[in-house]
Amino acid sequence: MAPAGQRIGNSPALLQRRHAEALLNCSHGTSEHQRVLQATPQPISLKWGNSTPDKDERATEAGYMTITASTREPSTNRARPTQRIWHDVPSLATANELSGRSLIGRLGIEFIEVGAEYLIARMPVDDRTRQPFGILHGGASVTLAETLASCAATFTVDRDQASCVGLEINANHLRPVTSGWVTGVASPVALGRRTQVWEIRITDDDGKLLCLSRCTMAVISRQTQDGSSSSHT
Repeated sequence: MAPAGQRIGNSPALLQRRHAEALLNCSHGTSEHQRVLQATPQPISLKWGNSTPDKDERATEAGYMTITASTREPSTNRARPTQRIWHDVPSLATANELSGRSLIGRLGIEFIEVGAEYLIARMPVDDRTRQPFGILHGGASVTLAETLASCAATFTVDRDQASCVGLEINANHLRPVTSGWVTGVASPVALGRRTQVWEIRITDDDGKLLCLSRCTMAVISRQTQDGSSSSHT
């Protein structure tokens, strides 16, 4: 049994493979992601049944990694984020610290990667996120999707001038999953002054599409001390 927060197996390689699969599936992948996919062996999916990841002893085969939902350990192998659509360089550490004290943290959601035009987070499929019949609850998928859209939208604005809140969200649940982790990739469809639209694709450990969501965010100006609205991007 591994202690809480400890990685098992060839975790950096597996994370790179999962990220490459997710980005290639949503058209954000590059030749470097394709190289990672070709160079990394396909992991073996291990079923956890109805037990939680931190209570069940698992084997490690072919580079498969298991990790507890409480882990907040950033990878040192990821490329440094850019400011292509972001107002400032996003801080995953800050996002995870703030989220840890809310519903987001209680569901085990972790922000794990940011790129030029995308934000990635993952969520465990365990007793916190399953419905009574043992599969991932659709509401948990929607929570992951709106969490990604809200955080990504916030990263695009000057937070002294504006804030972002969810206005509308829809989700198509395409495939069930019973264990492991699901990974969401959020990318912008439209970035306006008052509204933003984000697409979120959620995949399983094998890169199969589970949920396709679209979320509309409202960009709200903060009031200045004299009562007038401040400008925002």
